[in-house]
Amino acid sequence: MMASDSAARLPLINTTVHGEGLAASNYARKFLGPNDPSKASKEAVVDDDEEPVKFILLAEFDIDQGATLSMQYPFTTGTNEHTLAELMLPDGAHLRSEDWTIFFLNQTSKNAVTPILEHESPGRRPSTQTVGDQYSSEDTSGRKEAHAQQWGHSKTDEMLFVLNCVKMKEDKSVRRGAMVKALAVCTSKPYIQIYKPILSLALDEYYQNPSPAILAKLFDSLNSISVTGCPKLSYAETLVLRYSDQKNLFEEKFTPPVSLAMEEREEFVVPIEDERNSYRSYGGLTPESSTRSEEGLVTSGTMRSLKGTFDRLSSGSVRRMRKSSRTSMRDSFDNTKTRNTPREGQSSFKPDGGERRQTSGPGSRHAHQPVRDTHFFETKAHYSGMTIPVRIPLVSLLEEVGDYSIKGLVQKFSSPSAAPFPAPFHPHLHTSGAATHPLMLLLNALLTQKRILFLGHGQPAGHVVNFVLATCSLTGHILRGFTERAFPYSNLAGLEMLAETPGYIAGVINPRFEDLQHTWDVLCNTETGKITVSKYLVSDSRNSEGPSRALSPATSIFSREEGATYDAPPLSGEGTGDTFLNKGESTDSQFIDEILAMVASGCSETAVRARFAEYVHRFVRLAARYEEDTTGHTTIGFASKRAYGQELGSGHEFASETNKAREFALYGPRIEAWQKSQSYQYWQEDFARIITVKTIKNIDLHYQLSRLRCAQMMPDEEAMLIYRRLNEQMQSYEQVVELLAYSSTSGDGLSTLALGLFHVSRTVRYAVVQLLDLLQAYPVGKLAVHRLNVFQMMAYKRLSDEAKSRVA
Repeated sequence: MMASDSAARLPLINTTVHGEGLAASNYARKFLGPNDPSKASKEAVVDDDEEPVKFILLAEFDIDQGATLSMQYPFTTGTNEHTLAELMLPDGAHLRSEDWTIFFLNQTSKNAVTPILEHESPGRRPSTQTVGDQYSSEDTSGRKEAHAQQWGHSKTDEMLFVLNCVKMKEDKSVRRGAMVKALAVCTSKPYIQIYKPILSLALDEYYQNPSPAILAKLFDSLNSISVTGCPKLSYAETLVLRYSDQKNLFEEKFTPPVSLAMEEREEFVVPIEDERNSYRSYGGLTPESSTRSEEGLVTSGTMRSLKGTFDRLSSGSVRRMRKSSRTSMRDSFDNTKTRNTPREGQSSFKPDGGERRQTSGPGSRHAHQPVRDTHFFETKAHYSGMTIPVRIPLVSLLEEVGDYSIKGLVQKFSSPSAAPFPAPFHPHLHTSGAATHPLMLLLNALLTQKRILFLGHGQPAGHVVNFVLATCSLTGHILRGFTERAFPYSNLAGLEMLAETPGYIAGVINPRFEDLQHTWDVLCNTETGKITVSKYLVSDSRNSEGPSRALSPATSIFSREEGATYDAPPLSGEGTGDTFLNKGESTDSQFIDEILAMVASGCSETAVRARFAEYVHRFVRLAARYEEDTTGHTTIGFASKRAYGQELGSGHEFASETNKAREFALYGPRIEAWQKSQSYQYWQEDFARIITVKTIKNIDLHYQLSRLRCAQMMPDEEAMLIYRRLNEQMQSYEQVVELLAYSSTSGDGLSTLALGLFHVSRTVRYAVVQLLDLLQAYPVGKLAVHRLNVFQMMAYKRLSDEAKSRVA
């Protein structure tokens, strides 16, 4: 744009094809000021968290030029335009009416973002609080700061997550009879799925009216989504909520202001077409009143297109939300009929499982403001005269991008007709030889930083994207560093980016990749469910003499020279006299059997994710013990010791020396490969930080819970010591939440701690009652206690009454 253009135009907008500027928007007024648009002031910059959406991109397919990047708003990203266009228009986009892709920016030098204005760098982040504030319930800096306190800085903090919608529309007036366009939103928030309905609406509107102002309107609309009243959960609170199916957990933290409370009395304004192809009116909206946007750009034809898109994407969810609202109101009404109402300002508690309800005071909600599900923050977005409901997830971690399904990943790569893996076998991957389950091989490849490629020839690009995102999240909240080397969608043009990323996880739909075995280590075919190991992936086992050598503290049989080739050692014990790695005795096979049973029985996605996280946590603790036995110390876990006197035990414990030999033989190769990975280095940093910030000091909570759950002959003194130390530590809200976080990740909540209610020692039983009483001092603890089974609750009530009578 020339300097002579009027102040009403935004000079920092690049339109690579149209060559014209965009109309000034709220963004221009914020950053350039109303008087002198040519001068950018750093003082005018708002906090990054206030503008989650950084760029809007538009790409089109030109029959002569191919994939082209038409527009970038509010200014150019600085990324190679051809690279962006190729990612936004996936292979085969002309074969389907709609497709969705996800890709990331700021991972490598090839997709780095270098915007024109230095102060507008998406990599800029506000300073975080001290790590000691990790579990603070008064975290005011948001989820990104909670992430930094728990995990520290990583490449993920600098990345931009791009959600891209591509559509093909037939048009006989153009060459080839169809048009293909794509619209993408670049954001620093990982929950990009919330932008899907609005992004699709905007692309439909652009087809009807190809105006650059639509990008400006979309940018302002997405950045105007209000998060006022959204609770700021600490990392421990996030874990408690993440692994719980209770929809009212932390309900007291949802405190919307009066203005939002008044808005909640009105229904969402959404045009929905009924069976007679006519509009229903919600909140006074009529077809006439909804045919014009605030900028006057939407025609009646555009509105019909927007209405159809919204019906397809959102009306179902809106109806479900209305149904959920009616159900919540009915349940609330039924509960008031069967429960005594406490006086104002008081709480009611029933030891037999009743619910504590706050009737007034800070954080209380009125009857007309029910929280439908505290796992989400419900807000709304406004676009083209429509109000669209938005649900922001509160339990996702910063490395979990988009909406995906681990259950879908399990089902795709768990075909009962899958053929055994052929020889030779790799010690990091084929941990049960030919009988290794494909899912186990995939998880092994992830932990040992192998190059993983998902191929979905002839399938929508969004299909392989979901598998990549699901794979990155297999380690749950335990390990990190996978998203920063993930390429959910890539193509042949992205080979250079893949080449400079060790251990990438990528998704492609071009079948040519199957022949390029030197570019990947593990290929997952999403069409057939088959997993292939590259013939070029080899290791050195010339010094290998059998699994038993792994037990030597002075040396390791799995050390190898990089780049050497070999024939893999037998993994089933054949020829070595060992039967440690037989499939029937493998911990891995038992884990996979549990996962398959959970999916087959219809267990929730949350339960499946929790089981994967539990397996990875056990792997990490076993790696700490392996490291301690081979080097004399460990930096990734507690030192292993048994309880003695007034000292509690810690670390990883084996049932017997035979079990220890079996576990080390099975996991040794993977542990040594993991020690060379980026996720291992991150975990070293994370564990050191956890030790510093944890509020329950000098106790290995996982070890104590494992002892209570699995120990067969625990001395009464040790049991009493565990409960006494926990009672001494439960002095604050942060300590209570931390204990609940550890118990929630194990899948059984407080049931393990409640086992002490049936201990033969009366002193131990009373110590458990005291612990449960301390937990119930806070709403989250009370809800957790009430999740105990009926026998445990009856024992708790009986012992509580008994203890009170003895005191009296």
